Amino acid sequence: MIGNVNTLFIENILFITYLLKKKYVDCSDL
Repeated sequence: MIGNVNTLFIENILFITYLLKKKYVDCSDL
């Protein structure tokens, strides 16, 4: 169960990081 929680936690961080990078790229393009 702990392993599953860690996996979800890591996936959330990667997803948030992806959104932040995408947001910064969109802003830089503008």
